[in-house]
Amino acid sequence: MTRAEGAPAWGAIELELPRGHRGRPAVRTPRDETRPPRSDRAGRAGWGAGAGGRAQRLRAASGARQAVVKIIGYRKGRGQAGRTLDYVARRERIDMETSGGETLSTREDLQSLLDEWSATFSERADGRDVMHLMVSFPEGVAPETAREIARATLPEIAQGRDWAFAVHDDTGHAHVHALVRMRGPDGRQLRTTRDTLQRWREATARNARARGVALEASPRWARGRGEKGERFWERAMRARGETPRRHRDAARDAIAMLDRDGDATTRFERLIAATGKRERAALAALSWDLLAQARGASGEERARLLRLAEAAARHGEALPQARTRRQALAAIAEEMRARGKRVDPEGVAQALARERDAADRARDGPGRAPRAADSARRTSERPVEPPTPGHDGDQDALRRHAEWLAAREARRDRDRDPGREPD
Repeated sequence: MTRAEGAPAWGAIELELPRGHRGRPAVRTPRDETRPPRSDRAGRAGWGAGAGGRAQRLRAASGARQAVVKIIGYRKGRGQAGRTLDYVARRERIDMETSGGETLSTREDLQSLLDEWSATFSERADGRDVMHLMVSFPEGVAPETAREIARATLPEIAQGRDWAFAVHDDTGHAHVHALVRMRGPDGRQLRTTRDTLQRWREATARNARARGVALEASPRWARGRGEKGERFWERAMRARGETPRRHRDAARDAIAMLDRDGDATTRFERLIAATGKRERAALAALSWDLLAQARGASGEERARLLRLAEAAARHGEALPQARTRRQALAAIAEEMRARGKRVDPEGVAQALARERDAADRARDGPGRAPRAADSARRTSERPVEPPTPGHDGDQDALRRHAEWLAAREARRDRDRDPGREPD
């Protein structure tokens, strides 16, 4: 096996482990503490196990970026699928590539694809006909490289079903928008779960490394992250200054638990802490193993092993203590009370959102910050809420309030539809 031309030093980290390296026995803790939380068992058997797991940990310790694969949403019917197809193709300004090897360049090409796919669309009102998927890459990855990675990964994702994709690079980093036909030739529907999404991330990272792009697909509990990510439409709501109901409900539950029990720690939080402790122990054991190997080596081999050992040790020391959303909300509520502030679900949820935004900006850098023009556009388009009508039978107030509600729902529908939302 040889490393691709121009690949980073850690891009083929499988070669970095010495021959015959077996490692130490795994550190064992009580059974109930070794099981990752139910929502994070995706890839549990594959990630972190055996020599492949050691290579994965070393890639993460060496600064490999995480593979980003997101399900933007599902489209029902010809209308929704057509709008998303137009968005991905940028109104025919970007060529799309299909699973059949065809290139779609014109409106007629897009309509032909839509005609073919819509023949098997479901008649159910809640059916899922097309999945809109996004695969994002770090800055510096060429669009053609992103295209090659997508071309190699989408067959694993679609599992014999039709797909089409295009590469966008208008945000400073290449990213792929893909559409997958949910129903296969055998009539079976594609099923998506957290496990399948993790497998797609692993496939993306593997195909990226084969093309010289150092990516990893470690689960969040292995990175010291306990909070789940936000949904697409929740980010859109927060960009408009609105708080998603799910966030308010979570804050209300955390405050109630804090009032009742004095803290917000449950068995789930204990499992999160145990898996983080296990990961730090595994990194420490890996560092010691590499140091032991270095004692019997010399020259460049010894220097390489020492660098790997130091990287594993530093990564384990820097691994943060994961906390769940419930713990984060409870901590904010306690801090607000200590300062004499009024504690309410809305305020607590907004405070956590500000913390998350600040952490994202610090991690991604200024190049990935939200564009001011988009925020200004959203602000200018936000309708002003009229006074809520009372019980005096004021028909004009009722009409104005109904119009405002309709405008708000239209904006939410627009934000859920990627065909009307910038990248």
